Amino acid sequence: MNLDLYERFNKAHKVCTALRQYWGVDEITMVAEGFLSYDPLATSGRSLRDAFIRNEKVSECITLAHAFMYAGEPQITVVAMLLFIREKGHYLGHDDRNAQ
Repeated sequence: MNLDLYERFNKAHKVCTALRQYWGVDEITMVAEGFLSYDPLATSGRSLRDAFIRNEKVSECITLAHAFMYAGEPQITVVAMLLFIREKGHYLGHDDRNAQ
């Protein structure tokens, strides 16, 4: 999603508000897949997907975030971020050279 952090937070707040008002849900955990830049200045304004494909200091990641209301204010906490680190065409934890 190529939205500003505050725009994403506002959208998440609206979703949480709707869930709370219509279904009584007051907390939600979200899972998102995306990309993480190791050089945010160099990749600013660019597609991280395209930079990842070109192997330009960008990794894939999965993020777990928990959203809830606290004292009437929306809160979002990043619970975990799992990075897939690519080294010379291989991902950390997987080496296809040994695959049968």
